[in-house]
Amino acid sequence: MPSEPRWLDPADVIEINRIAVEQSCEPFCLLSENLLLSGLHRAQHYFNYLGEDDTLYLAILVMQGIATNHPFQQGNKRTAFLAGVTFLELNGYILTISDTDSLALHIELLTERKITVQAFYDFIASHVASHPGT
Repeated sequence: MPSEPRWLDPADVIEINRIAVEQSCEPFCLLSENLLLSGLHRAQHYFNYLGEDDTLYLAILVMQGIATNHPFQQGNKRTAFLAGVTFLELNGYILTISDTDSLALHIELLTERKITVQAFYDFIASHVASHPGT
């Protein structure tokens, strides 16, 4: 059995949102802790019950779960993306993509369910590397 990933603490995701919206002068408001937990637990469900152990796939599930559940008043997509990147980093990977316009488009499509998790995975997989020193 693969080792369990390091999961994000909901308090850390709340802080990610607080910082993200503060930078754009938007109000911070957690609308539903349950929606946040549900979004985060989706990846844990895939790991525990479906045997998914691909860290990138799990990170994308974190992104999609937060973005589509809209637990915050503002900054859900930004928070989702930053939470996914943080999840990758916690588990020894870094995101190396430089085409931020294409990345933003793909995140939007993923959030609106116009592309699948697998399609987003295929787009981003070549832009993820093992973190130096891990």
